[in-house]
Amino acid sequence: MAISTEINKQLVQDVFRTYNDAESIMLEKVMKRVKRGVQQEGWTEIKYNDMVSLRQDLERTLLRTEELTNGKIHDSIIKAYQQGVNSANLDYNELPQILKDIKIPANIQRLVLEQQNLVKGTHFNILRTTEDAYRDIIGEASRGTGLGVETRKQAAQHALNRFADKGIGQFVDKAGRVWQLASYVEMATRTTIAKAAIQGHIDRQVEIGRDLVMISDHDNECPICRPWENAVLSISGNDPNYPSLQSAIDAGLFHPNCKHTLTGYIPGLSKVVKKTPAQNERDQQGYLDTQEQRYNERMIRKWKKREQVALTDQAQFASAGKVKQWQSKQRDLINRNPELRRKYDRESIRNRQGIKGVEKSIPKIIKPPVTPIAPTPVKHVLSTDPEYPDKKWKYSKQFKEEFPGINVETDGMNDFQASLVYKALNDINDVDPSILRNASLKKIALSDSGTLGADTYAGYFHKSQSIYIHKENMGSYDTLKRSYASDVASKFHPQNTDYTSLMIHEIGHSVDDGYKYSLVNEGIGNLSKNKAISSTELKKSISKYATENDKETFAEAFAQYIQNPNNDSLAGTKLIKSTKMFK
Repeated sequence: MAISTEINKQLVQDVFRTYNDAESIMLEKVMKRVKRGVQQEGWTEIKYNDMVSLRQDLERTLLRTEELTNGKIHDSIIKAYQQGVNSANLDYNELPQILKDIKIPANIQRLVLEQQNLVKGTHFNILRTTEDAYRDIIGEASRGTGLGVETRKQAAQHALNRFADKGIGQFVDKAGRVWQLASYVEMATRTTIAKAAIQGHIDRQVEIGRDLVMISDHDNECPICRPWENAVLSISGNDPNYPSLQSAIDAGLFHPNCKHTLTGYIPGLSKVVKKTPAQNERDQQGYLDTQEQRYNERMIRKWKKREQVALTDQAQFASAGKVKQWQSKQRDLINRNPELRRKYDRESIRNRQGIKGVEKSIPKIIKPPVTPIAPTPVKHVLSTDPEYPDKKWKYSKQFKEEFPGINVETDGMNDFQASLVYKALNDINDVDPSILRNASLKKIALSDSGTLGADTYAGYFHKSQSIYIHKENMGSYDTLKRSYASDVASKFHPQNTDYTSLMIHEIGHSVDDGYKYSLVNEGIGNLSKNKAISSTELKKSISKYATENDKETFAEAFAQYIQNPNNDSLAGTKLIKSTKMFK
């Protein structure tokens, strides 16, 4: 029986997520320290004096990360070896052994220690490279101080971008390949666990006097492993009829991140299946497709990191546009290749599980302070329908009177755009006036493709707590109505919604922001706990766009709820009503 390629898959994913989160947290710590007081005199000296405090902050994050992973890695390597032993027992009809009774040899104990030391060893590299990068950022920004604060900001932004691209520490393997933190730790953990399982299988075969093994066969295999698929090999290397297992390993088999395993081979009984030329050709193309998928994931994470370290709205706009661009490429690739499965956790820089307890300063669920807004909802007198093209409303005055906490910049907006914003705000107020009071929304204004991207309707930006509307894509009633109806028909956006929900969706992001992005986790948790629906099923039943990430899940659900507040059969309405926001 071949050892499962999915062995301890959850552990490997947890390790990746934990270190991915740690990297995101540390990037944010650096960005916030750089940004703090950037307009003040003596900024350079203050930042240099901040070095000790920064190092202590990073050390606390790394210590918590180590606590979360160390024990899991130890247990998983031991378990993998034991499972490898029993896979050999099953191959030769031997009785499976009780895992706790399987003796762990010294070389596997050393393997555990080596892996723990490898992971822990990354921490020194992280501290050193982060401190060096912090000095470089301060130094580069300081060289522009004679030219003004904005130049200092721009210089700091350039240095932060390079730091985000490089990542919190880079690691080079024996083949000279460069890895970023989370990917490196994930690769090392997966490879070590697989090595332990394979060694367990080999040790048991040697113990019962069986010398031959057969290498597993996988779809979309890499060129290094392709010649060895279904190959029969000799463990000892003494069988003249078969190559040695060591020769295959020396040629690259079981390389880092390799998914191939082995099974016992019995001459005359074991069946060797060879792939057809058509299957080989399909696998070669499949391998290229998976490599493209991994590249797209890296680029999405790269631009999300750029967005995270943005010091200005301009930098954030540009990065957000790039994120959407690479997400669009990823969607196209997955749509062209149905056998590929999109892995959203590999596109994220902060996962829903998070690093619990890393920062005690992060509030759990805190209701934000109230921003004064008119307490009584005002029924809208404007319309997004084309029958009002000649009416000239005093939009600016109306927004100031009815929504004084939100700066709606109507300059440049046409009647339709101003009316759309007004209707969306009023639709939300009609459901519950407290919603907007709890939103992190300061400004709504026009923008263009340079900041939002060519295929974007609108966007919410966390740093400035602003919504920007694409002046062309949301420029006319007919165009928007037609394009949105097409999106609903394809289930890209929620059912039972109209084009106004595009604006409501972006306001939903500001509401989510106001609750520290805790609502979707709470809602999904409540529904899952009550066994009403699983997280994956919930997102799919809202819309395709809701599966993008947790923030889009909430915004899509929010839009569906606002336009259907009493329809509890809709997944979006069900999700929103399961949160504390309206309880």
